[in-house]
Order: sequence, then structure tokens, then C-alpha cells
Amino acid sequence: MISVIMPVYNGAKTIRRAIDSILKQTYTNFEFIIINEEVTDDETWTIIQEYKREDSRIIPIQKKGEKKGVAVSLNIGLHIARGKYIARMDHDDYSYADRLLIQLNYMETHQNIVLCGTGFRQITPRGTTVIHKLENPEEIRACLLFDTQFCHPSVMYRRSILIENNLFYNEDCHVEDYPFWMKLVEYGPSTNLPGILLDYYFGFGENVKRDLSFNLDVCRSMRKQYWDKLSIDTRMYSDELFALDIDLQKKVNPYLIIEAFSLLKEIDDANSHSLSYDVNILRQAILSRWNRFVSIFFVPYTDNISLHISESSSGKTGELGIVKSLQEQLAYHFNINEKGVKNYLKQLIMLVKNKAARMRRIVVFGVGENWQRYYDYIEAHSIDIDIARVVDNNEAIWGQVVSNYVVHLPQEILTIEYDMVLITSPKYYDDIYCQLIKEYEIPPEKISWLVV
Repeated sequence: MISVIMPVYNGAKTIRRAIDSILKQTYTNFEFIIINEEVTDDETWTIIQEYKREDSRIIPIQKKGEKKGVAVSLNIGLHIARGKYIARMDHDDYSYADRLLIQLNYMETHQNIVLCGTGFRQITPRGTTVIHKLENPEEIRACLLFDTQFCHPSVMYRRSILIENNLFYNEDCHVEDYPFWMKLVEYGPSTNLPGILLDYYFGFGENVKRDLSFNLDVCRSMRKQYWDKLSIDTRMYSDELFALDIDLQKKVNPYLIIEAFSLLKEIDDANSHSLSYDVNILRQAILSRWNRFVSIFFVPYTDNISLHISESSSGKTGELGIVKSLQEQLAYHFNINEKGVKNYLKQLIMLVKNKAARMRRIVVFGVGENWQRYYDYIEAHSIDIDIARVVDNNEAIWGQVVSNYVVHLPQEILTIEYDMVLITSPKYYDDIYCQLIKEYEIPPEKISWLVV
């Protein structure tokens, strides 16, 4: 039997979709534990009781009093669960009809697997994206050093592992899933099935809110695992290195890229001695994390210089060749001595910052996805840049508003004052560059591009 556990908070608008998707599963031998937090006067509990009268597999639990959080609800569900497997569900998501059957069959035929997630569709107010998570257990374990590798409401795991090792969610931590995965994967391999078995809704309500407490808990969880797994004391490193998707201090210091390099090098060095993780796989994960750091700490200071490192290896354990360390990769990238990498990064940052200081009034050329990400970034971090005009060659969107800016004709560049034209489209960069030089006679030194 499977125990499906679903915590609920203010779920009246979406809970029917979630409950229906579980009750219509092709695999029917399950109990459905629904834990509701009664904090507001919405109709959530009434809806749950309505379904309970129609289907005896539903086990409703009402939590009263002040909101205690998802981890408390999940632990209540784990304590009363009777199934061989635990399947997670959230009140605003949708499980495909064969989800439980497919995961169950996989877990039954792979007795060594302790945790199994799936691919999913992420649905946001901006659109839908199909996401496939890592499948290789060793890659998952290494990449968990840097970020969660599972979509929480998609997972299924063995209840016996929890019972034997007294594993529960940390109720004092706002980020309940990440430290839980870190513990669970130490008791056996984990994976993500490639098939899309869940619609994951994000950005429509309560689940979009991630406050300072949440992100400080992310920091604490990552710092703890670096000490537990690799004996690395991270107290000298800034919180921003651990909670990349949060504005801990609004203003981002570009010198954080130096800290990022030092931290990743220390992780690689420690693992080379302890061999806690496959060296090549962890180095591949380090390269991915470096590129993420670059996107956060370096991209806002735009120039025709990229700190990104190509992740050319396949990433599959069986095909993975020797992966050079980050320090070796950067030394090769810039044709410098390995020992001089950190000093070179400092010089490079100063060069880019100086140029950025001269381009406070810019024209943005191109309003695709890169521009929208960049706009979100400069807004979140209060970067002092005056956007004089936003232009695009696509006449179908002239006059439309994209990221709070009206899209204009490119010819309008000739009618305004600006310090720099910022090309945001890597696909059409060469065409736009030639257009600016030949048609509008804009000097090359007044043209830059967005490093992505």
C-alpha cells in the first residue's frame, strides 16, 4: 500500500484539482492523508470532509491554532502512515493518472532505491516549462551539495528507511525538504524518473512567498552539510553564496565572485582528499554552480567578457572523462598561471565595474527571455541603471509593454541620449551589432552585450 501525504493551507481554490488527481489514479491501493491547517475561514476543511464522505481512503486531519508549518503537517502524516511507500502531494498541484503506478513499479523492481522523484511541468503565471531532474544517483548526491534535486510533491520514498533511522522533517527549519533529502540519500541511491507525472503550480499564491527566514534556513542547511560531508568551515563566506535565489542584502557585491571561486575550490580540494563524492561528478557539479554564480554576481556588470565555463562533458557517469578543476579551467580560459586566477578575477571585475559605471543610461536592444530575466534582476537588487529606451526589431511588438517598458522602433536610438546600447539577444547579437554599426553609425565602444 501507498500512503499519500498532502499538507494543506488556504487551499480552497485549488484543492479539488489535487484531490481529484489522486482519487483518479490507476493504482488504487492507497490511503490519502490530508492535513489541514485551520488558520483562516476559507472552505478548505468543508471541501475535504465532502470528499471524505465519498471516498473512505481519505484520512482527514485538522490542525487548529496558529500556523505551525509544512514540516509539522508532514510529520503528523508520517506518524500515522501505514503504507510501504510514502508519496507526496501538494494541494495546488496535479498528479497524472499513472503516477503512483509508475513510481510503485519502479521502486518494486529497484529495491535499492530509497527515493524516487519524477519529471514535471512547472506552470507559472508566465508560462509552462517541462523540467527533467537528474536521474543518476551519484550526480544527484553530488549536486545536492548546492541545491535540491527533487520536486517535492513528485517524490515517493520507502517508509521503512524512515522507521529504521528515525528520520523526520526538521520542524524548526522553514525549508523542510532540502535537509530531509540530504539525510535520506545517505541510506541508498535516489533517482528521478524521466517521465512527466506531475503539474507543479508555482507563483499563484502562498507557495511563491520565500521570506528571509526561509532563505537563511537554506544557508544554514548548506553550511551544515559542508561541515558534515567535507569538514569545511563556511563561516567566512557570505550568505549570498548559499541562497542564490534570494535578495539577502538587496545590493549584490560583484566581489562575491571571488568568494564563490574560493568556496568551490575548497569543496574540490576537500573532496579530493576525502573522496566523499566521485571526483569527476562533483567537479562537473562545481562547474555548473560556478556558472550559476556568474549569472548572479557577474552578469549585471556587462561587458564582452564571459566567466562561464563550458560544461562539455555528457554528465553521465559511464561516459564522463577527466574533468579539470575550476582553477585549471579558468587558468586555461584566460591563458594565465593557475596560481594567478584569483588576482586575475579581481582585475577583471574592476575592469567590468569601471565600464559598467560609464553606462548608467542605456538602451536595451531585444526584449526576449534574457532581457526579462535581467530586468527582474536589476529591479530586485536596486541596481542604479537608467533605461533610456527599450527597442526591438520585431515590429509585431512595437508599442507593447514588456517588463514595464514600452517597446520602441530601433530607429529611435538616433533621437535620444544614452551611454551604451545593451544587446540582450545572444542569437541575433552579430546581426544587431552590424545593424548598429552600419545603419545607425554607433561607435563600437558604445555597444555592449548581456553575458548570459
